[in-house]
Amino acid sequence: MKCVEIFMGYMNPQVPFEKFVTSKRARSPFGMLFTTLLEETWSKEYEISANFGDERSCDEKPCFEIRHRTFLPGFPLIIYEDEEAVWMVHGGVENAIRDHIKMTKERIRRKIDILQSNVYDLDRASRQIALGKMKAAIVNTFPEAHAATPIMDVVPGDLFFFAADQYKAPTFIAREDYDEVVGVARIYHSFSRHLRGRADGVKKNNMHGLFFAALAKEFAVRELAVKRHELSCKKILAKKKPWGGSLNLYVAKEVVLFQKLSPSQWRLVTVEFKNNLPVSLAPILLAKFAARV
Repeated sequence: MKCVEIFMGYMNPQVPFEKFVTSKRARSPFGMLFTTLLEETWSKEYEISANFGDERSCDEKPCFEIRHRTFLPGFPLIIYEDEEAVWMVHGGVENAIRDHIKMTKERIRRKIDILQSNVYDLDRASRQIALGKMKAAIVNTFPEAHAATPIMDVVPGDLFFFAADQYKAPTFIAREDYDEVVGVARIYHSFSRHLRGRADGVKKNNMHGLFFAALAKEFAVRELAVKRHELSCKKILAKKKPWGGSLNLYVAKEVVLFQKLSPSQWRLVTVEFKNNLPVSLAPILLAKFAARV
């Protein structure tokens, strides 16, 4: 063990080891144990402080204070001279250290459990703040969503689902990007019957594909003053980001919609995206589009 400090009572509060070995205390059983511990090879990582007290006082018990970097702060192993069951038995100090390590591990486990519980509570509080922001953004765009609640059993990602009833349409979706709500959409499907278990991706029937198509339809309804049921999704142009990560994997470029103008007339509506949000559109009569092709 590494000697940190030696105390020899009130008159000699701290003495060097060279002076200690010539003292009467060094020749006592407790003093000889201290010298033996300093020579042990198994205990190189331990630090030991010795307080041999004042021979003229009975108030201060001689003791060793053994520390290790893995012990909890403020929780060293203390062995007193009157604990003869520990230090007079061969291997007694080693056994005391082992018992102390076991006790330290138990204390650390309890602290870990408390910390894990605190982390869980903090994560839950943070998520509640985020869900509150998403719900506010959804209701601001779709007032009929005031009774919707978050669907919590969805695999975490950048899309969050809300519904007043999981078995009835509509389902509302909010997209999160770095703690900001960046897009809300309304899908006329029930979550449990039509959306749960769908693969992620940007095809028309995948989760992100449905989201981007819904954004494009709402944008077209607002910009062209058309009815939503007149629009259907023809194609989604999007790509997966080449870098890793589980959030915000997809980048949408454009969504092409069909709009039925009459039983015999259709047009294509191309909705352009920037930062995964619709920014402009270009309606083209299907006949003119076909002639150009």
